[in-house]
Amino acid sequence: MIEQELAGTLSDSVAMFLTKTVTLSEAEREELMSAFFAMSEYHGPQVRKRGQLYVIHPIQATTLLLSVGCDLSTAAAALLHDTVEDTHATLDLVRTRFGEEIASLVDAVSRDEDSTAPEFFEKIHGAAVRDHRVAMIKLADQITNLHDHDQLHFSPEKHLEHLEEMESFYLARLSVLPDVPKVLVESAQRVTAGSWEDYHSRSK
Repeated sequence: MIEQELAGTLSDSVAMFLTKTVTLSEAEREELMSAFFAMSEYHGPQVRKRGQLYVIHPIQATTLLLSVGCDLSTAAAALLHDTVEDTHATLDLVRTRFGEEIASLVDAVSRDEDSTAPEFFEKIHGAAVRDHRVAMIKLADQITNLHDHDQLHFSPEKHLEHLEEMESFYLARLSVLPDVPKVLVESAQRVTAGSWEDYHSRSK
């Protein structure tokens, strides 16, 4: 179960991430670590709702993808996937530093400032139909969002909204696309089931 590799602390998350890079060539590792340090620079001291340093989230999402054998561009984009949406970094900056392929993947999973949720989902789906790596990044993103009781830091209403989005869009429309690794889909299904149990327990 790949989601069991998602460590809670920053040091443990980094250590697990680094174990997944040992099969890369020196040049590949250097490129991926460049994205790692850029992500750390952009997110800086940001924290998530649970009080956890934000950088842990993209590190964990990338660790999941490396576990299922993703390519280098997917891993780099996963590290950077929230930078355009949630930091001062721009898409042009990502493109200049990491090239068009990685920038396109980051763009595909970044929500436009004035877009609605349905519009964002259609943007993701359209991009994922053209390139299954978009679906992989978003599934890994959602797995890390739902695992380890993270949703208990949200209101029950928000928790339910996230679960319904996971089932109606990420599982129903993204996970079924061709070439999305089965092991990643199964992980998404397990963490969703576990998060439903959390939701029902707190709703009693």
